[in-house]
Amino acid sequence: MTKYVNFELSFSEPQAHYVDVQMTLEGFDDLPYTDIVMPVWAPGSYLIREYSKNVERFAAVSPTEEKIPFKKINKNTWRVYGQGKHKIIITYSVYGFEVSVRTSFIDASRAFLSPVGTFMYVDGYLDLDTTVKIIPHPTWHKISTGLAKTEEANTFYASNFDILFDAPIEIGNRTPGPSK
Repeated sequence: MTKYVNFELSFSEPQAHYVDVQMTLEGFDDLPYTDIVMPVWAPGSYLIREYSKNVERFAAVSPTEEKIPFKKINKNTWRVYGQGKHKIIITYSVYGFEVSVRTSFIDASRAFLSPVGTFMYVDGYLDLDTTVKIIPHPTWHKISTGLAKTEEANTFYASNFDILFDAPIEIGNRTPGPSK
C-alpha cells in the first residue's frame, strides 16, 4: 500500500510566535501504531538539538474529526494508535522566537522556518516524498524556499525528508533595499 505524508502550514498567531502545522498521513493503517518524530539534528550541525520543546497542542484525528489516541513516548516521539485508519491528521503548533540558521523565528511581520524544528516525520520513512502547502498570514505575500514548486499555489515538493529538512522557508514581505 502506498504511504503519503503531506503538510500544511498556517499562521493564526504570528504575533505570538507560532506556526500551525497539519501533517496528513495516508496508508499507514496496516501498522498497529505510527511513531511521529521531531528531529534532534540539523544539517551541518553536529549537536543534539531540543526542537521538540517548542511543540505544543499535539493532536491526532480522523478526517471525520474522531480523536485518535496517542502518547508521547520520549522527548521527541509521539506514538499514534491509528491502526485501521487510512488517513490520520496530526496537528501541532511550533513556537519560534530565536534568530539563528538552525531555529525558527516568527513574528507579525514574517516567519523564518527551520524545517528540522518545524516538520516531524514517520519513524522509518524518511525516504517518502512530501508536499508542503503554505497558507501565509493575510498580510504576507512572499514565500522563499529551495523546495520545488508544484502546480498548486503556495505548495512545494521534496522527494524525501532529507531534502525537506535542508530547505529553510521564509514567508513575509520583501523589504525594498536602498535605491541606487
